[in-house]
Amino acid sequence: MSGVSESGLCPACDSEECTVYRDCKPFNRVSLECLECGFFTYTQVAFNDLAYLNSVREDSDLPPLTTLKELTDDTTTEIISAWVASP
Repeated sequence: MSGVSESGLCPACDSEECTVYRDCKPFNRVSLECLECGFFTYTQVAFNDLAYLNSVREDSDLPPLTTLKELTDDTTTEIISAWVASP
């Protein structure tokens, strides 16, 4: 198991009844849940579309892409299964 849970301070109500979970496999994820006010955050797994990605690349002085880089089946499966296993 690569993740770790710890107590934290809720950014919404300043409660110390806040659990923060961090994991780094197969990619970095963080979730937070306050047991007092109900505030929560989580890592959302998704892919940007080509138009949005090119607008960000333009802001970073990178050339536009004509297609998105193709992912391997193993990469896609690993990302999706990790998210489904521990949202």
